[in-house]
Amino acid sequence: MKELPYGSFKVFGELSRRMEKSYHRLMTSKIYSLGYLLNDTLSAPKQIEPEAHPGVFGHTGQQSGRYLLALIAHQCFFGLQIPRIERIAKAVLVEQRPDGNFGPLRTISSAHRDDFCCMSGQSWLLKAFLELYLLFKEQPYLEAAMRLVDWYKRVLPAFDRPEYKTQQPPGYLSWVTMNLDGVVLLYRITKKEKYLDLANYLADLTLPYGPFHTHHFLSSYRGLLDLYETTKSKDVLKKVTSTWGKIKKEAVLPTGGICELFPISPRDEGCSEADLVRVALSLFRATGEGEFMDMAERALLNALFMDQVPNGGFTFRKNIDRGRATSGFLHAGRDEAFHCCTLHAPQALLKAAQHLITFNSDTVWINLFFPCSARFELQKDMLLEVNVQTRYPQDEFIQIIINPQRKQKFQLKVRIPEFVNFTEISINNIYTEPTFEKGYASFSRIWKKGDRVQVRFTLRYRYEKTQLNNIHTTEDSESNVKTTPEVNAKKDRARQTFSYGPLCLASESNEAPLALKPIASVSEYHNFDVRFIH
Repeated sequence: MKELPYGSFKVFGELSRRMEKSYHRLMTSKIYSLGYLLNDTLSAPKQIEPEAHPGVFGHTGQQSGRYLLALIAHQCFFGLQIPRIERIAKAVLVEQRPDGNFGPLRTISSAHRDDFCCMSGQSWLLKAFLELYLLFKEQPYLEAAMRLVDWYKRVLPAFDRPEYKTQQPPGYLSWVTMNLDGVVLLYRITKKEKYLDLANYLADLTLPYGPFHTHHFLSSYRGLLDLYETTKSKDVLKKVTSTWGKIKKEAVLPTGGICELFPISPRDEGCSEADLVRVALSLFRATGEGEFMDMAERALLNALFMDQVPNGGFTFRKNIDRGRATSGFLHAGRDEAFHCCTLHAPQALLKAAQHLITFNSDTVWINLFFPCSARFELQKDMLLEVNVQTRYPQDEFIQIIINPQRKQKFQLKVRIPEFVNFTEISINNIYTEPTFEKGYASFSRIWKKGDRVQVRFTLRYRYEKTQLNNIHTTEDSESNVKTTPEVNAKKDRARQTFSYGPLCLASESNEAPLALKPIASVSEYHNFDVRFIH
């Protein structure tokens, strides 16, 4: 199954508006100056006030790498040419050490926290160099990526030493293994077996589910899914799906989102929500199961969208373990996570756009219901154009217009979300009885230009009650993780959620009853249209 290639789609409506706001933030903010972005690649980083965030420059390469990836996501989403991308990228290349590393000289022998933070930060630079190479086909980007990965390979064994492990917080290896997706992409580009060997080594190091930082953990599992897509290793996919089962049972909130620390903690994080969306999309592509697309949709609408602040950046929300959601949309400038969430979320929005429609040579899947048009090669010398018209979930009607280059037989699969009571489907205004499989309605026929598929959902209201146990009592770093033991009912929290279709309308807990009306559009962000009901 393939996702939509760059340049093959146009997206409209809410998804496009949110990307537009994000783009405006990245291009107009004074924070993202060249000096700021290069600072964490220098041998001796400087303290830049007032923008510098504590700990940012310990993650060597994080700011420049994340910012480049965010701009690349916007270029690919909108089909723009953004000259700033290459200006920053070429300035970063100059700072690479001969051994492939960026930033201060490191021996990776002192068991210092900055060592694995450095590995985490430079993972963003690795992915940025590879995306730049794919976009511009300029060899220096690929050569920089290979030097960086060769450095990884030399220093990686130090992180697996017993004496190093004893001095680190739980889950620190996730900060190292989150390089996996970049290493897999480098193998795909170069076909060099040494990079596949390194990818398999990182896969073996990838941690099982535990009380870890969700952003780094899920980033590592995105890499595992990329490895599966490359090698088709059933063992790799089994590791992901078994872990996903535990995450779904213990850590995914009734809203569809996830907290910053597994299993439950007092706040979420835009980076983690973005990774949750991307993992769910990749699991759908690996399995074809509609339940993963349902999860991606709910995480996108109720979690990632809700983490966008009025200025277009992204943030975290506090007190979500109690049913509350106090966030940056109440304190726009102060709480924006400009150093991470603002830069990471656009990549998930791009991936969502690429998964609105997926396909192989004989099947087209309609997955997420945002208005869009796409034109792609279904088979050799056979272009297919698909247009989706809808205001879902505000409106329950979806129209899909099929325009093949010539008459062609293939399967069309339309997702039927789990929260639908009744579905009426017609083709060219004639009621049609489809077959149903894996959460999709399927039609196999010879399609011609102008064929119209009309789908009408009846979304249902849902009341869900979930018991949340083992809740983290701190929202600091994972080095200070504490959990609340299940001593009595007062230590646990019962979460009650009221939803309509994929949208969470209200949520409360037995400790702090509070309902939040989700914000349905960017325009409401401007008006701070948030209503709390005590």
